[in-house]
Amino acid sequence: MKTRAVTCSALLSAARAVVTIAAVVCTSPASAQSPAPAACTENFEDIPALYDGGGWTRFNTSEGIPNGFEPTVLWDAVTAEAGAADFLTFGAHRGSPYSRILVNAIGVAGEEHTASAWTLTPTIQFRPGARLSFWTRSVYTPMPLGDRLYVRACSSGACDSVGSGPDDLGDFTEELLVINPMLYPTQGGDGTEPAYGYPTFWARYDVVLPKAGEGRVAFHYHVPNVGYWPGLNNGVLVSVDSVELAGAGNCPFPGPALDDALFAEAFDAGPAAGTIAITQNADPALVEPIEDAACGEIAESNFYLRRFELAGDHGLSGIVDIDSVDIGIDRAGTVGSLPVTLFSIAHGAPLTYANMTPIGSGRMAVSGNERQFVRNVRTPAVIEDPASQDLVVQIELPRGVFEFLIGTNAAAQSRPSYVASQCPVMPSEPTDWSTTRFHTSNGLVMSVHLSERAQRPAAGGAAGR
Repeated sequence: MKTRAVTCSALLSAARAVVTIAAVVCTSPASAQSPAPAACTENFEDIPALYDGGGWTRFNTSEGIPNGFEPTVLWDAVTAEAGAADFLTFGAHRGSPYSRILVNAIGVAGEEHTASAWTLTPTIQFRPGARLSFWTRSVYTPMPLGDRLYVRACSSGACDSVGSGPDDLGDFTEELLVINPMLYPTQGGDGTEPAYGYPTFWARYDVVLPKAGEGRVAFHYHVPNVGYWPGLNNGVLVSVDSVELAGAGNCPFPGPALDDALFAEAFDAGPAAGTIAITQNADPALVEPIEDAACGEIAESNFYLRRFELAGDHGLSGIVDIDSVDIGIDRAGTVGSLPVTLFSIAHGAPLTYANMTPIGSGRMAVSGNERQFVRNVRTPAVIEDPASQDLVVQIELPRGVFEFLIGTNAAAQSRPSYVASQCPVMPSEPTDWSTTRFHTSNGLVMSVHLSERAQRPAAGGAAGR
C-alpha cells in the first residue's frame, strides 16, 4: 500500500438518491479572485495608543450582579511586572513579551453572570476578497473552563454600537466566526495533542470580510455562567495578537505584513487560462450543508477520492497536462492546509493504493469561518496516455483535523465518490462511500482543470513529413 498520512474526521450522512448522468466537460471560468494586495498588521506593541488615537474601542456589556461587573482585564495588556497572576502573563504570539490584548472573567465568580466584552478595530474599507487573520489562545490553568470568542462585522458606517446587554449585538449583526461555540472545556493543555475547546496555545484563524461598505470588525468575548468550577461553570480568558488585514481598501494597522504563506495561499488565483474542466458532478459549483456522522475517533485521517476515466468518459486522447483541481468543502472550523494528491492508475485496474502511482500534489488553504465553498488548488501533473491511464484525485483530512467536512451535493453524478480511512470501522482502501457504514448518496464536489496536447510520434513514424 502507498504510504499516506492517516484521522478519523467527521464522515458524511444524507438520504438522497444518486442519479447517473453523462460526464460533464466545460470551459474553465476566468479567475474570480486576484492575489491579495499588501497587508498590514496590528501587533499590539503600543496598547495605550491603541485606544487613544489608534482607532480601537472597547466595551463591557456584562451582566449578572447589580449594574453588571467588570472583567479583571478588559482587552488590555497584562505584564509580570504588574504583579498579575502567573496564568495571565504568558508571552505574545510575536514581538515584545506582553504585546497582546486579553480579556478575562476569573474575577467574576457566580453561576448567573454573563461575561460580554468587546473590542473593535479601526475603520476598514471593505472590498471583495478582503480577509482578516489573527492569532488567539486561552490557558489550561488555573482551571480548564470553556471560553468563547465571536468575530463579527458591521459595514454600515460608524459601527460604534454594541448594545447595552450581554446578548445585544448592536451594529454587529454579521457573524464571521465563532471559536468554541459549545463552550467545551479546554483539553490538551500543553499544545502537544488535538484539543477540544478553545486553543491553549497560539492558533491562527482567518475570516472573509464583507464585500463592500465601510465599518469595523469586532472581537466579542461572550461567556455565560461564569464561575470557578469545571463541569459547572465557564470562563477563564481569551487573548488576541497579530491581527493582519489584506485585500481591503485601506490598511488601518501600523505594522507590516507577517509574511505568512498560508494567508497568501488563501487567495487562490483560479485555474490557468485556456484550460478545460472535467467533472463528475451535474452542478460542480454547489456545495450543500448536510448532516455529519462521526465515525467514533478523531485521531485518524480520512481520504476522499474521485477516479476520472479520461479517455472513455471525457474523450481525451493526447497528453494531458493537469493544472489544478476544484474541491468543495462543506465546513471549515479552523484554519488549515489540506494535502491534495494526484495519482495515475492503469485503466481497468482495481482502485487500491497498491495500484496507484503519485504524479502530483498541492495543498488547499482553508479558513476558519468558511461554509459551502469551492477552492481551486494548483496541482501540476501529467498523464502521458489517457487511453491506458486513469486519473485519481484525493484530498486528505489529516490526523487531528476534525473541524472540516468535505463538500458534497445531491445533484446527479456520473461516477461514484470514494472514501478511505484508518478509522477502524471504515475501509482502509478507497471504497464507494454509498456502500460504507457511514454513507451519503450525495456526490463529492470536484473538478479537474487541464489542457491536452498531441501525443509524441512513435519512433520511426511520421517525423520529418
